[in-house]
Amino acid sequence: MTNPLISLITVVLDKKDEFSQTLNSVKKQTYSNYEYIVIDGKSTDGTLELIKENALQITRWVSENDQGLYDAMNKAIMLAKGKYLLFLNAGDCLYNHHTLNDMAPYLENNDHPIIYGSVEFILNHKGKIFHPINLKDAWKKMPFSHQGCFILTSFHKNHPYDLKYKIGADYHLIFNTILKHKLLQVDQIICTTTPGGVSDTKRFHSINDRLKVINQHSFSLYKNSYYLYLFIDNFLRQTIKTILPKKLTRYLVEKKYNGRHPLL
Repeated sequence: MTNPLISLITVVLDKKDEFSQTLNSVKKQTYSNYEYIVIDGKSTDGTLELIKENALQITRWVSENDQGLYDAMNKAIMLAKGKYLLFLNAGDCLYNHHTLNDMAPYLENNDHPIIYGSVEFILNHKGKIFHPINLKDAWKKMPFSHQGCFILTSFHKNHPYDLKYKIGADYHLIFNTILKHKLLQVDQIICTTTPGGVSDTKRFHSINDRLKVINQHSFSLYKNSYYLYLFIDNFLRQTIKTILPKKLTRYLVEKKYNGRHPLL
């Protein structure tokens, strides 16, 4: 049996309802040359039972303790047999029923380490498409969402996530790949997701990890000044959130995602 073109991967812990959404979006794909790998962190909320109930649709799954998100993702990478792999968080959905079919020609005919596109962010039932930024500005923030990029599996096996970055291991991988390799951007919307992932709720740690990554390559007073601004800006935002009424805070968050890139 030949290996599949695509490995879809979900890492999950106690998110049964969100995982169900992701699973359904995978099952509805019109394209069939893919495998689906699920790494569960020993869920106790019914997620594991849902995985077992859908064993025919899930190619491989593991349920065991791990050292955190990126450790679980590294486990999945080593299990993947597809030419390219795509990580979908629990709650993420492929953009439509033919997303994989639309992406297949790009994945079949290229060998770039990363092929990336756009994602749709959903907030308060409203969707907004976010396109990748210029890769020259990748030192400022994630240039594209990890749910919007297919990574060459052979490349990823040789470059797993560095576990010393608790929040920014994906940024570390992508930034270093941009510096050393040619990536391919495609005019496709790959995934629908929502704000509020690990990097969103632990934003200070995310900013700090990004700063560590860029300073590994060269020190720039300008770039460090920019990150100082980010630290101050986010400190003020978090302080204001504790003061304002929740309803007003939700309104401001919605305005934020309507007006600026959510990966900043």
